[in-house]
Amino acid sequence: MPSRPTDLSDVRAMVTPGLDRALPRTPSRPGRFRRAWRIPLADKLAIVPAWLAIAGAAALITLVPFVRLAAGLGRNIGAAGFTPLIGRRGEARARFVQRAVQRAARLAPFRSDCLPQALVAAMFCRWLGVPTATHFGVEIEAVPTGRSLSAHAWVDAGGVRVSGGRGEGRFTVVACFVTLPSPR
Repeated sequence: MPSRPTDLSDVRAMVTPGLDRALPRTPSRPGRFRRAWRIPLADKLAIVPAWLAIAGAAALITLVPFVRLAAGLGRNIGAAGFTPLIGRRGEARARFVQRAVQRAARLAPFRSDCLPQALVAAMFCRWLGVPTATHFGVEIEAVPTGRSLSAHAWVDAGGVRVSGGRGEGRFTVVACFVTLPSPR
């Protein structure tokens, strides 16, 4: 009669050798929930409108010509980079918009690349009275089969990259739309 294993290591030795190393470890779910629990309530509440706005922006991008969309982005200053100055209060609001747009984009099952994020970030910043510069840039890459064109959109407010992440150094600005809050 075979002997019974005395501890867990004996059980693992009885299983096909190397099987436990071949099985992928699943990430702990409590860590994800713990992180979500720590998010401030205002940030949690901002995710829903940002998610809905990204969905609306994605739909508008496919249905409305860009010329009409660009009219709502502010004053076109041409192919020049620009960063409006903002104070501490504006920076806090810009970071709030940045977090909401980033979190909502991660949860989106629809198009949520740089363009819808930039449209929503510019719109939310305008509502909160934060001056922004929405940039559109292109990069021409040489590939073995020819040249390809990459495009990117990002929004700056002071020292805060509200949307678009890193990568502005790679792209040449072809259009910049500036929104300045109206004096109240």
